[in-house]
This record gives sequence, structure tokens and C-alpha cells, in this order.
Amino acid sequence: MNSAAAVNFGNMAEDFQILRMTPVFAAGLEVARQIADEGFIAYVVGGAVRDLILGKDPNEIDIASNAPPEVIKKLFPGARRVFPFEYQVFAICGENWRVEIARMREDVKTFGRQAQVRFTDDMDKDLARRDFTINAMAVLPDRTFVDKFRGYKDLQHRTIRTIGEPATRFEQDHLRIVRAVRFAAQLDFEFATDTERAIENLVHLCADLSPAWLWREFRKGISAAGRFAELLKKYRLGQVLFGEFVEFEKISVSGIRCVFRRTRTDNLVWAFFFYDGAPDFFQRMSKVAGRMEFPRTMRKRVLHTARMIDQLRSYENLPPRELAKFLTDPQILSFLDCADCFEDLAPAVSALRKEFPN
Repeated sequence: MNSAAAVNFGNMAEDFQILRMTPVFAAGLEVARQIADEGFIAYVVGGAVRDLILGKDPNEIDIASNAPPEVIKKLFPGARRVFPFEYQVFAICGENWRVEIARMREDVKTFGRQAQVRFTDDMDKDLARRDFTINAMAVLPDRTFVDKFRGYKDLQHRTIRTIGEPATRFEQDHLRIVRAVRFAAQLDFEFATDTERAIENLVHLCADLSPAWLWREFRKGISAAGRFAELLKKYRLGQVLFGEFVEFEKISVSGIRCVFRRTRTDNLVWAFFFYDGAPDFFQRMSKVAGRMEFPRTMRKRVLHTARMIDQLRSYENLPPRELAKFLTDPQILSFLDCADCFEDLAPAVSALRKEFPN
């Protein structure tokens, strides 16, 4: 290991003043220590390290190790095999935390999203296959901080930068483009110039991404809904992913920001996130939900909200029974507050409130 890339974790406290050992992170290091005590390599890596440096309290810890499945099961009998199964990933879950242990690996060949991998005992190779510098920082069980790709510097400069040549990295795995946009939204970071250029040139590659992976990324990105929508629109990623169903270039970023200020209720946020002003929005949202394979309960709730949007625009034409059901919906007040964020819906909201003040 390059000694210049390994420093004591505590040395960074002077810069951020937040590098305390949270209970969940300490639990992750303890899992890594137990694996290391069996003679294997194990380290905390990725988002938990990044978030701890940024002053956040991660509740999910990723551990990379060269220990085979039988060792993990022996040490942690309650660990269960989780997706993606081919990478020998195990999860240990507590009440408010989760530790995932994945087998150290390197990419042999890549096919856009699929990869032929080889398990490895080389930490540098495992770190090198990761997507961005800020996600390739690691902490060993003895709290040694490993930063082979200078992710700490990019955190300081609030920069999303690929490991290696951006176009090559995005061509190897198209999902990295979505992940780049999602991280930029969640962290409110900017892209390194060459990373941004590659996103602009290769965004079309994302059209073939599977629903399972889209859902994983979007359910995280929605936590920064306004910024996420802004970037999806700016880089045409929303149109590439959903252009067959909605006109993403017509969504209102200011409207989405307004909704997010007024509510965090998931079905309201999801429905208005994709609202493009089309008269058949329920049908369009149905196709979006199918594209991402929303969980069944979520799909039902989001589509109910999408139907309410269509009903709002023509509420004066609704049959009396349907109008009564609309007005007595448990979420009607929150729904109207959200709908009022959009220029084309606000007049109907105002008229409805005047006609039915109670």
C-alpha cells in the first residue's frame, strides 16, 4: 500500500472537527476486526466513511473483505445473503443500522451494467474498481485511513470525480452516470470538468438500465428532490430514462422544490416529481411506476395521487359521488398545498378552496 495514501484517521479531525466514532461506525469496525482476527482482510469503505467525514451519522456500513461466505456465516450466524447475490454480499441488521459485507473483487470485463468479476485479496484492486474518489476511502480495523485516490481532497472541494478516465468508467458501467447525478444532488456537490463532459456525452447509455437499479438510485436521490430534478433535467438524464412516458423537460423544478418544502410524504413527493402538465398524467405515471418497478404499496399510493392531480384539473366535471370522495380524501389538504406549487394547477386549487372552504 502506498504509505502516502494511508494516514491515521484521527489526523483529519483538525479539518472537520467531527470525526468522532459514532456507535454504528464503531459497530462496523468491530465486525471488520472480528473478520481480521480470523486472518482475513476487512475494512469499512464507501459511503459510511464519506458521510462520517462530512459530519453525518451513517446507519449503513459497507465492509469489503476477502473472507469467503463460510467464514462470514460462522462469525455472524444471523447474517443473510442479499442482492447482488453473485458478489457474495451478506447483511447484518440491527434496529436502526445495517452492516453489509461484500467480497473484495476486481472487474475482469464489463458490459455496461453487468461485469465479469474475479474475487481478489488485493485491497488496491478492490478500491480501484469503485466509481468515485469520494467513495473509495476506507478505514481499517485499527482506524488507519486509506485514501489511494485522494477522495478526501475532493470532499474538501465538494467535487464528484470518477476513478480513472470518466468516459471509460461510464462506458464500463452506465449506472455510474445516474449515481454521479444522485450523489451531486444529495451532497450538493459539483462535477469535475472531465466527469461532467463525459456525462453530457454519454447520458444516452442509461436508457438500458434495469428497473431494480433505477429504483435503488432514485429512492435515495428523492431525498434531495429539487436538486435531483434539476440535475436530471440539466443533463437530459430524466428524458433518457423516462422520455417514453413523461416529458421530463417540462417538469417544474421550482414546483418540486416547493413540494419538498411543504411535505416529505412519499407518495406526494413521487407523484409531483414526475408531473409534466400532461392531461393524462395518471396514465403516464403508471408507466413510470412500471419502468422503476415501484414496490406494490408505493405504486398504489403514488398512482392514487396521480389520479387526484387529473381530478383536480377537472373537478367541476366530476360526478357528485366522485367529487365527494375526492374532497374527503385523508390527504386532501396536503395534496392541495402541493398542487398549489404548480402554475397550471394553482388556479384550480384556488377555485376549489373558494367553492368548498371547509
